[in-house]
Amino acid sequence: MTFTEDDEAALKKTVLEVIEFKLKDSYFEVDASLKEKFSKNGACFVTLYKNAALRGCIGTLEAHEPLIDNIIHNAEAAAFKDPRFSSMKESELNEVSVELSILTAPVAVASYTEITLGVDGIIFRHNGKRSVFLPEVPTQQNWDLETTLKQLARKAGLSESTWMDADYDVFQAIKIK
Repeated sequence: MTFTEDDEAALKKTVLEVIEFKLKDSYFEVDASLKEKFSKNGACFVTLYKNAALRGCIGTLEAHEPLIDNIIHNAEAAAFKDPRFSSMKESELNEVSVELSILTAPVAVASYTEITLGVDGIIFRHNGKRSVFLPEVPTQQNWDLETTLKQLARKAGLSESTWMDADYDVFQAIKIK
């Protein structure tokens, strides 16, 4: 999937409009041309930043609905349902920037050694627990592969030592900043 600059601007604007409409208890109606253009099933993460600090991030790993609907649902969730943050307030809307990560389908890897940091998003799976990092997380944190996998184990609520016994899927992300 490719995006023009106009597409990127329209999708980011959509995220902010979804949040604004929700703040005003209004119903958001997506533009018909966007609904048609992004009707193919897709999965994304919506990341919100306030003054360059994370303000919310929610996403979907598997495409189960039209991409535009997934963006709308995740925009609302990132602003109001991320358990790490309180619900966004109207006063914050002008201070928020948007980043979209449009995901490829996850693919299982035979070994963690097949993971390429900075390129692959990583899904950690072990004993019914799961966690995920978008591709940029390890490089932003200056983590090597082992540290990244230990952090995924911790994020899943498991001991760091479980990283060697876990299963991994990888995906890539098209970034819209």
